[in-house]
Amino acid sequence: MADFDKAGSQVDEWAEIAAAGIREGAVVAIPDDIGILLLITVAHSSVATHTKGALVTVEGSENTAGDEDWSEIVPGGLRSSGGTAGMNTVDEESSGTTLYLDGTTAFQTKMLKFFIKDNTIANSEIGRVANWDAGVEVNCLKSLTDTHAATTTTVYNIVDEWVIRVPKEFRRAVVNVWNDDADCTICTRTRKALVTDIQ
Repeated sequence: MADFDKAGSQVDEWAEIAAAGIREGAVVAIPDDIGILLLITVAHSSVATHTKGALVTVEGSENTAGDEDWSEIVPGGLRSSGGTAGMNTVDEESSGTTLYLDGTTAFQTKMLKFFIKDNTIANSEIGRVANWDAGVEVNCLKSLTDTHAATTTTVYNIVDEWVIRVPKEFRRAVVNVWNDDADCTICTRTRKALVTDIQ
C-alpha cells in the first residue's frame, strides 16, 4: 500500500474586503499528477446586514501562465451566508479555551462557528462554541491559536467554510471573492492541503 507525504499552507492570509470590493486570490500551482484541496473561509466582520452573501469563484487553468484560460471548477460559484451577524467585543484578554466577551447573547448555540477579528488581522481565527455562561464567558471547543487583546478584538457569529477539490488535470487554481453588498464588510482566507509525494 502506498504511503503519502502531505502538506498544508496558507494561500491567502486573512484580509478584510470592503463593501462592494473584490479580493483577487493568489494563484496556486498544482503539482504534477497530484490534485489539491482548497479550504475557503468567509466571515462577516460587520453588524450591517449582508443582503445576499458574497460570491466566491473557484477557477482552474490548464496552463502554467496566461490569464485567458480560466474555467470555473464550481459552476456559478459559491454564496456565503447573508443576514445580520451578532457581534461582541473581547473585554478581557483571551487565550486557551476561554473567550471573554462583553456579552454572550449571540454566542449561545453549541457548536456554533464564530470569527475572531483580531486587531492584527493575520491573527484572526475561527472558533467553535462548546459552552457559555449568561454573562461574559464563551468556552471554545478547541484551544485558540492566538491571544486576543481586550477592546480591539471583535467576534462575529456568521462563518462559511468550504473544502473544494481541484482536479489534478489543472496546472493552476485561484479563489476570488466579490463582497456583493453596499454596507457589510467580510473577511476571507484560503488555505491548501495536498499530497506532496507518493512512496
